[in-house]
Amino acid sequence: MPEEKKALLSQSFVAGKRTYYLDVKKAINGSKYLVISEISKAEDGSDRRNRIFVFQDQFDEFLKSVENIMNEAKKLE
Repeated sequence: MPEEKKALLSQSFVAGKRTYYLDVKKAINGSKYLVISEISKAEDGSDRRNRIFVFQDQFDEFLKSVENIMNEAKKLE
């Protein structure tokens, strides 16, 4: 199994029974990417991990989409 790359930047927060990690890492080609990880407990007690990878050339579009959907969600309240 390949060694886990060290994060250049890292932030985490707990939301109920889930923990979220936001890590910026550097790829072999030098470009950066964001890894969003969600850790929660499965029914059998083991940790369950889900990940999303967002590559540097997609940062602006990803952030714009998150901002747009959050602004629309606030209007629903």
